[in-house]
Amino acid sequence: MEDKFNNMSKNQEEMKKNQEEMKNDITAIKNSIESINSRLEEAEGHISELEDKKVHEEEIAELQVQIQYAQISVEMDMFSKSDLSATLKDICAHHVQEEQIEVETIKAAKAEEAKDEHPSEGEAEEEEKEKKVADEEEGEEEEEGAKEEFEDAKEEEEGGEGEGEDAQEAEDEKKDEEYLFACRMASWLAASLCMVHAYEFKIHDNVNNSDVYNKNT
Repeated sequence: MEDKFNNMSKNQEEMKKNQEEMKNDITAIKNSIESINSRLEEAEGHISELEDKKVHEEEIAELQVQIQYAQISVEMDMFSKSDLSATLKDICAHHVQEEQIEVETIKAAKAEEAKDEHPSEGEAEEEEKEKKVADEEEGEEEEEGAKEEFEDAKEEEEGGEGEGEDAQEAEDEKKDEEYLFACRMASWLAASLCMVHAYEFKIHDNVNNSDVYNKNT
């Protein structure tokens, strides 16, 4: 009986040891599972940060495109407002210069023809008179044409300036609106640049924190 009792006691002790070992193994497995879950959560967080970084980069690129487009629009709008009177004067001066060149060319051609024909004295005097009359008429026509062109250009300038007080007020209002638009655009550009710098700083900070954490782990 004592032997049986001793054997049963030994068996119970062995069973207790086995149970304790199993409990220790289960605890170790649970700790391993918790560690794996923690690493998975960290990996998911890192992936989410990378995805956010990609989204921020796309937003920054879109903002840069919008800023560039706004700058181009402002430059084109400012370039389109040229001085009309200066343009008209340049056109008139160019037209008068072309007419002078044409008149001089005709005179040179007539002189060359007169040299080639060798007319008699009477014919030469008659041609000389006709030439003087023609030159005078051409000079008068040229002067009248230049005066008319100058008067037309002047009338156009005066017409543009003399449209009345309403037109001047409308022009002033338009300039004020353009100035306000330029101010708003400058403010918007400044705010956009601040947003871009904020995104870049946030992305840089997140990446640095992620790198430091990876080095520590």
